[in-house]
Amino acid sequence: MEGNIKLWCQDHIWRANFGENSFKAYSITLPQAFHDFMNSDSIVIDENDSEDPAQLLLGSEGMRKLISDINIGIEYVGGKGVVPKLNWSAPQDALWMHELKCCTYRDVLLLIKSSELISNDMSEAEQLGIPLVMNLVRYHNLADGMTFRCFVKNSEIVGISQKTSINTPFLAELKIILTEKITDFYNDVVDPVINFEDFCFDVYVDIPPRYKCWLLGFSSWDEDTSSLLFSWEELNQLSSLEFRTYDSESIQPNDYSANRVPIEMTDGTDLEEFFKNLRS
Repeated sequence: MEGNIKLWCQDHIWRANFGENSFKAYSITLPQAFHDFMNSDSIVIDENDSEDPAQLLLGSEGMRKLISDINIGIEYVGGKGVVPKLNWSAPQDALWMHELKCCTYRDVLLLIKSSELISNDMSEAEQLGIPLVMNLVRYHNLADGMTFRCFVKNSEIVGISQKTSINTPFLAELKIILTEKITDFYNDVVDPVINFEDFCFDVYVDIPPRYKCWLLGFSSWDEDTSSLLFSWEELNQLSSLEFRTYDSESIQPNDYSANRVPIEMTDGTDLEEFFKNLRS
C-alpha cells in the first residue's frame, strides 16, 4: 500500500486489508446532516424535546437515514455493543458523558457529540478533502494491560509500549513471549501489506495461553502520535527492540484525563446541575 500514511491510517481503510485480524466493524459515510448536528449547540439527545435545535435535526431526512444505518451497524457486528470511531479516533476523551460501549444510536450520537477528538477528526477530514466516515467496531471486554503500541522504524519494530496506564506486574514474566508473538504477527501479517517504513500500530494480545494478536489501529511516526512510555527522541535513536510496561513508579495520567469532564465542572459544579443547564 503506497501513498499518504494519514490516509492509510483511517479506520475503514486499514480494516479493509486486515479483516480477519481485526474486530468486526461496520462503516458509514456520513451525510451533511451529521455535520449540521455536530455543529449545533446542544449535546442532549432527547427525542421528547421538540424545541431543541439538535433534536429538530434528528428528524431530518439525512439524520433519520444515519440513525437507521447506526442501528443496522450495531446489529451487523453482533448487537451487543459497539465502540464508535470516526476516520481516525474513538471518543476516549468523552467518557465523562458515556462509556465507550454503545448499545443504541442515542449512545453513539451522545458520545461522539461530546468529544473533542471527534471534532478534530472532522477538521482533519475537511482539510484533506476526504469523506467523513463513522466506524462501529464490535465491543470486546479486553483484558487489562494487554494492549500495546508498536513503533516501526525502517520496517523493523524498535519499541513496544503498554498502552493502558495500570500496574501490571505479571507482564514482566510475559515480555519474552509477548515480544515473540507481536514480532511474528508483524512479520507475517502487517509487514507484507503495509508499504511504509516508519509508522506505529496498536495491537491487543489475547490472554494466555492463546496469545492471538488483534489489530486495533495505525498511526503515523511523528509527534502527533503519543509515544507512551518512550520519548520520540529515544525512539529515533533505538536500534534494537525495547519493550516497556507500566509499574507503580511509571504510572502516568491517562492521555485524556484533562478531557474527562467539561471545564465548566472543574470549579466543583454539581453533575446534576450541569446537565440541567445543558437542557436550558
